[in-house]
Amino acid sequence: MPVVGVRWLINDRYTLEVGMPKTRLSYRIDSKWAVYGGVDLNGAVFRTSEDLGTKTGLPQYNNALATYRDVRLGVGTSYEFAHGLRAELENRLFRFIGKSITSGSMTLSGLIQRLMSGSG
Repeated sequence: MPVVGVRWLINDRYTLEVGMPKTRLSYRIDSKWAVYGGVDLNGAVFRTSEDLGTKTGLPQYNNALATYRDVRLGVGTSYEFAHGLRAELENRLFRFIGKSITSGSMTLSGLIQRLMSGSG
């Protein structure tokens, strides 16, 4: 669901949707089919609990501040069954994931992998 955005119907074939988290340029092939390219931006900032590190054997991650960024670039096609009802198929061409944490030497992805594996 977009937080903020603008939709510009450039002409009867092209539509530019600029918004957060998703921006795309669409080309309408006919009344039902369209193709598009775009970028999707997501992220989060969070703080771990005061004892998360201790529970996982990594006390340097107690009360740590972490950031996560996910940028996806892709293309897709859509089919509109009825007004407001459509199916989309997307293919991601590029993805960048950025992670940082304010304490310790292990990356955030390493911490997440360790927590998901149940070790610690």
